[in-house]
Amino acid sequence: MRAVARELRWVQPHWNHRKYELRDGDSTIARLEHRGSWKPMVYIILDQEELTIRGHGGLRPYIQILRGDQEIARYEQTGKNKNHITFMTGRRFLWKRTGFWSATYDFKAPDNDVLMTFKTAPRLFRSEAIVTLSAGSEKYPEQRILMAFGMYLLHAAAQVGMMAVAGAG
Repeated sequence: MRAVARELRWVQPHWNHRKYELRDGDSTIARLEHRGSWKPMVYIILDQEELTIRGHGGLRPYIQILRGDQEIARYEQTGKNKNHITFMTGRRFLWKRTGFWSATYDFKAPDNDVLMTFKTAPRLFRSEAIVTLSAGSEKYPEQRILMAFGMYLLHAAAQVGMMAVAGAG
């Protein structure tokens, strides 16, 4: 029997909280939370594990995913459509927009297969997204972290877009 793609949904349960849940039907698989007002931090919650997302600026900006103080992955943007996340295991995944005007992004595996696709699903006063997992994505242990980090990257892209529109006005 051939495995089929699976569709999950990121939802924002409360319009005025920056907390998101990845749902498979009625069950919550992961959460993404922005905490703090002055210098907000972003957290990925998987079951009882909490990971921190921390950005670093400078000449070569990057984003870390931390388990406590230990870096488990690093995301770098090295050029147009050359955005990748490298896990400390050495495995690397490419984050790429599917088209110039598209609001759809993919994570691609080292063998160039699409693991998962993210598409924004706007609702009034809420940020939501559809995640489509490819049939072979479950073979990667990083799958759940990628599903949560992809939502973080969607939000980051949306914020950059809003700042560009505000600056043009």
